Amino acid sequence: MNGLVVYRIDGTDWGDLRVCRPIPRLQDAWGVLAPLRGTPWGDALPIVSGDAMSHALHGWAMPLIRELGATPSNRGVGAPTQCSLYDSCITAAPACHPFGPPPECYEAPVEAPSVLAANAVALEWAVGSWVVVVEGQEWSLS
Repeated sequence: MNGLVVYRIDGTDWGDLRVCRPIPRLQDAWGVLAPLRGTPWGDALPIVSGDAMSHALHGWAMPLIRELGATPSNRGVGAPTQCSLYDSCITAAPACHPFGPPPECYEAPVEAPSVLAANAVALEWAVGSWVVVVEGQEWSLS
């Protein structure tokens, strides 16, 4: 989904972290994920500080790791998970949820316009990404 950025962050002792975040739009940190704000899908996304994200991007991941909390697959526990097409699909299977990983035809059970954002989150969770919203001032050494 356009509007999302994926980073590989060296977690040293924790291994590499795959972190996905929306590009802020018009001072809104949620960017393309804004339709998920206040929904069970949005509630499953950790909000991390700009300072912790900046430290991680400059090689010190510990502040971000502290703020991330649960693993990506455990973050979405409150999110509706069963594919919205499940009842009418002839190939429906137990893997038709965001942590399956989902099949390519997975469609999040939310209303438009949230469906594209929720599908993007589900696909990132499926590959082990932390999908985060970064709030607060960020900085760079360059």
